[in-house]
Amino acid sequence: MQDMPIIIWGEGELVVLIHGSGDTDPAFVWQHQRPLADRYQLLLVTRPGYGARPLVQRSSVEQDVREVCDLLASLAGHDIQSGAHLVGYSYGGCIAMMAAARCPERVRSLTVIEPPAFANARGNPAVEERITRLRLAYDEVETLTPEEFLRRFMAALGQELPDSLALPPEDRKGIEAMQAEPAPWELEIPLAALAETTFPRLIVSGDWSLAFEAVADVLTERLHAERAILSGADHYILDLGEPFNQRLDAFLRTVKEQ
Repeated sequence: MQDMPIIIWGEGELVVLIHGSGDTDPAFVWQHQRPLADRYQLLLVTRPGYGARPLVQRSSVEQDVREVCDLLASLAGHDIQSGAHLVGYSYGGCIAMMAAARCPERVRSLTVIEPPAFANARGNPAVEERITRLRLAYDEVETLTPEEFLRRFMAALGQELPDSLALPPEDRKGIEAMQAEPAPWELEIPLAALAETTFPRLIVSGDWSLAFEAVADVLTERLHAERAILSGADHYILDLGEPFNQRLDAFLRTVKEQ
């Protein structure tokens, strides 16, 4: 647990929150979920390279997955129920799925919010188009400044940033950490192993991107998961606040009742 910095909000059932890519401060990412701390103990992890952690160039997310499983193991005995709920946003959703498949005995439930698990939906035209556009950023990642990379990345998502973009140091660090990790379509999510687990699953999407909807559909079918579509904030579903919080709370309550 010491290797992965943790921010703790509230008391109650344990919920581990895993942030996505490009985000420096997990407390900022999950700020709209803080009301859930009235019912749950929220543990906000800081992934390798993010926050105050040193940058690390890596060809896999093995360290991320191992640290999540180590954290779950360290929490054993802290709750009247065994294990913790895992919630992963964007790239963090891929980490959550990989960790849940590796140490399922520590997981009470799994929720992922628009994970870019494009490798699991290859062949879908929208997914292939998204990968092609994202390659404009990732194929030259080692030669691009954080500002250049972010402009190309956001353009692939349909948002143009100004050429004069100058990131403040803390935001620049988040993009540098994003550049140091594998492209999302290179992540291998073990869906077959996940499908064999017994904990409940919830897949959340924002109904703004055909590619992300295609991924969510595949995950829902392959993992026999619940499905939630929360529109109005595009990829930034967490920023919806209460609509997302209420859906997550309802899901976690059903897990407790099982």
